[in-house]
Amino acid sequence: DVCSSDLGDSINAYVANTLVSSETFNVVSGPVEALRLTIPTTTVEAGSGQLPMLVEAVDRFGNLVTDYSGTVGFSDAAGGLDTGQGIGKVVCSPFVGGQQICSLTLLTADPADVITATDSIVSGSTEAFAVTPGPATQVELSLAANTQVAGQAFTLDRKSTRLNSSHLVISYAVFCLKKK
Repeated sequence: DVCSSDLGDSINAYVANTLVSSETFNVVSGPVEALRLTIPTTTVEAGSGQLPMLVEAVDRFGNLVTDYSGTVGFSDAAGGLDTGQGIGKVVCSPFVGGQQICSLTLLTADPADVITATDSIVSGSTEAFAVTPGPATQVELSLAANTQVAGQAFTLDRKSTRLNSSHLVISYAVFCLKKK
């Protein structure tokens, strides 16, 4: 079996203790069967726009399909990237030699996010990686009840709203109200 594409291959065999070689031939890739996605990190910050990704069109043996020129859409498991819905941001170079370079901005924190790339015939996904929350964009305070009794302690939840992620309870505080 010849499974990898290469230029200038030949087949060598021994016949009656004599090396016999075929003429040189080229092995080319088969039809595209998948998109291989590679990211250089295991952690990225939500909203940072700093996630580079290599997208490669490959045949069933993992060889680059150099004439691939499909249009790829992207989404992620956390819901912070969906190019079809206008969520998040992806900027990609055109495919050259079966490869394209992309820069992604993911908006939702997730400890095990996965990016999927899909065109009309093939798809592929990254390995799981962490998207950490970006810096807090606002702080909200909320009370457990609307009426508080002067001189009695009550709990106030301080929540930090991070970039497009859900409210996170950071700490609890106890306060005492005094009537003036």
